[in-house]
Order: sequence, then structure tokens, then C-alpha cells
Amino acid sequence: MSPTENLVEQAYSFEGWLLDFNGTLSDDEAMLQECYNKALSALGKPLAPGEYLEVCGLSEYDLARTVLERRGMGEDHMEAFIQEVAGYYREAALAHPPVTQASVMLIHALLDQGFPIAIVTGTIRPMILPVLEAVGLQALIPTLTTAEDTGAGKPNPEGFLRGAQILGIKPERLLAFEDSADGMAAASAAGMQCMHIGGTATALHAPSFDAFAQAALQFQSNTSTP
Repeated sequence: MSPTENLVEQAYSFEGWLLDFNGTLSDDEAMLQECYNKALSALGKPLAPGEYLEVCGLSEYDLARTVLERRGMGEDHMEAFIQEVAGYYREAALAHPPVTQASVMLIHALLDQGFPIAIVTGTIRPMILPVLEAVGLQALIPTLTTAEDTGAGKPNPEGFLRGAQILGIKPERLLAFEDSADGMAAASAAGMQCMHIGGTATALHAPSFDAFAQAALQFQSNTSTP
């Protein structure tokens, strides 16, 4: 059994899953980095080498605030800046959807089986909703937790605790999926175990959610075969 197959078997021992979005379900950190760089370049202050990887685990609000503050810009620039980033992201994500077919198939299979699953993300609804709709995952919207729903972003556990409350499952019986250190810290603070997910921009040593989804679909096929 491969390491990813072992992770899949462990994952199914939990009563439900809470998925981060950016960099986890959606392999889009490189895309987001380019969007932030475009918005900052329009201000004449592009991202420095390696800067995005320092902040990519933060919520959209905290990330935007951090990169603006580093450039001597305050809250009065926040709303316009975030909306510009969101516009670039929607355009890029709709042109090249960052959620893979295997990931979509797994989510649909889980929902069809009644397996509890929800997204807990630090991004904002104008960025995530068009992507979920484009890839056919509208069914996840009612259980969605975004930056607008919490008072503090990861590593604060508020989002994961809200996700647990929505699913009606105790935190210790849920498995979180995260790509960033801040996200993993948030899951731990919420009392959850966490699976480390990798992507094209972060945690390259960990399995991608696409690889996990493919293994999970095979696991389901094997266990359902008489």
C-alpha cells in the first residue's frame, strides 16, 4: 500500500472532513500569487521574491493587509485592492479551473453517500463562489465558511470550529485538510487532526489533493466491489 493509500484509509476512519480551499481542494496558490503580483504591480510595488510564500496561509483580508502595510499603505486601500485581486482571480480561475476532475468526482461521491464534508477557507465569497459553481460543486455552498463568516483568520481556530458546528460533529471526530502552517495550526487549535496537502506552490513533499482524490476514488471502488 502506498503512502497516499494509507492516508486515504486513515481519512475514512473519521466522521467527516473539513477542507481548506486555496492550495488544498483548489491547487491555485501559483495563480493567486500572480493575481496579487498584478494588483501590486499596478501600484508600482510588486511582490518581492519569496514574499507570497511567507503570507499565503493568511486569510484574504490579513494577506492583503500585510502586503499593503509592507508598502506603507493602510486600511483605506484595502477594499479596492482586494476587489482588484478578486477580479484577476475570477478571470484566471474561470479560464483554467484549479479544482481537478478527480477532486470534483470525489466530492460528489461523498455527498451522494451522505458523508459530511465542508469547506473552511480564509478566502472571500466573491473569489470562491464562481469557482465552485464553474466546477459543479454548488452543493458545498450551504456549508461553506469563508473570511466573511469569522472574526479572525487562521491560525485562529474559529473557522474550523464553525465548520464543525455546521456539520454537527465534534471537532475530534473531524479530519481537516490543509496546505499551510497557519491552517494546520488552526485545525490543531480546534482539536482536530489534520492531513497535510501539497500543491504546485506549497508543501511539495506532501500529496496533492488531486492525488488523494484519485486514491480515495480507487479505495471506494475496491471497498464497494463484492
